[in-house]
Amino acid sequence: VGQRSVVKVVVGEGGSKAYEWTTPDQEEYEKLRWTAERAREDAEEAVRVAEKAQREANDELFRYEAAKAEVRLEAYRQQLRRKEEAKRKEKEGIDKENSAKAKAGAQIKAG
Repeated sequence: VGQRSVVKVVVGEGGSKAYEWTTPDQEEYEKLRWTAERAREDAEEAVRVAEKAQREANDELFRYEAAKAEVRLEAYRQQLRRKEEAKRKEKEGIDKENSAKAKAGAQIKAG
């Protein structure tokens, strides 16, 4: 089609050379194919990096939520302890009051 042939030298392992006849269009096609392959590999790597970052972010979020839950649990435990302490003090007060009434009643009967 009016294109001149181009000699392409392919160097293999150990330095062996192979010569191929190609055209400028074929050369351009190979360059584009190679560029597309590299772009695909780069995109795959970017996906892997993004997935890893997402996993790390999910792990960090899980740790954060777990820490928040621990703080809430400790606050709830402290609240329960305060309520139990208040009940205990109230009961001690009632017991003292009843004891005082019983003593007063006993003194009245004895008296």
